[in-house]
Amino acid sequence: MWFRHRFNHRASERNRTKFPRIGHYNTWLIDELQRLVLQNHGVLMFPDWSNTSEFKDTAERFGTIPIHTKDLGDELKAHMKDKPPFALSRDMMYIAKMTKVPVPFLSVNHPEEKKLFTRLMASSKNFDSEQMALDWIKYVDKDKQIYPKLPVYLRSYWKVYEKGLSVKATAKSYEKSINSLEKVLEETQKKALPDRITIMETQTLRCRLHSPSCTNTRNDECVPTGVDNASAGLIVVGNTTIRSPGVATKTSKRVRSKDASPSTRRKRV
Repeated sequence: MWFRHRFNHRASERNRTKFPRIGHYNTWLIDELQRLVLQNHGVLMFPDWSNTSEFKDTAERFGTIPIHTKDLGDELKAHMKDKPPFALSRDMMYIAKMTKVPVPFLSVNHPEEKKLFTRLMASSKNFDSEQMALDWIKYVDKDKQIYPKLPVYLRSYWKVYEKGLSVKATAKSYEKSINSLEKVLEETQKKALPDRITIMETQTLRCRLHSPSCTNTRNDECVPTGVDNASAGLIVVGNTTIRSPGVATKTSKRVRSKDASPSTRRKRV
């Protein structure tokens, strides 16, 4: 309150025309001095000064104020009477203190709160934010991180929930089309698979003609003797042969040295 008073006073000095600079923030002293001078001499010391002490006090509150209904606040207090207190941050403690409730009203954010919203919507025919806010109080729980909600918070999340329902309905309407497309793709792959197997078998036969002890499918790869290509897990994609994990491979390459003579090269190979 004192901070707000000083802030308003400095703002008045900067922005209000002919506002007096009194050098302090004890404005009630200026109010009393203004009243005494007017009473004794009939003049105003500061013509542009407004005596706030002359205004009647009202029940109005400024700053952070409670906006929930009395029924909602009473329901929350009764529910939290026998419950363990929440571990609140400084900001949450401030909101709870200013709104005079044990737990502050927060928007729908936690996953458990979203699940609870879905369950409450499934159990009710129509969306009523006022009634849902009262029903929500019964599920306020410290361990599940479910905080009380204002009707306006529920109405805000209702838009998000409604959009999610629309997306799910659209996806469901296209489900048959997607399944049909997957079947067509699967049949196409089955038709193309025998041709690839034929290419792999042809390469294997050519390799065996040159070296019966090896089942090469390419010049730079070798499958252990006695292992069939099908069991070795060979996959042919275009002109490339890919070996599945776990299959032993051996690569044989000839390396030539620029400095070595032709005879030395043949010995090294």
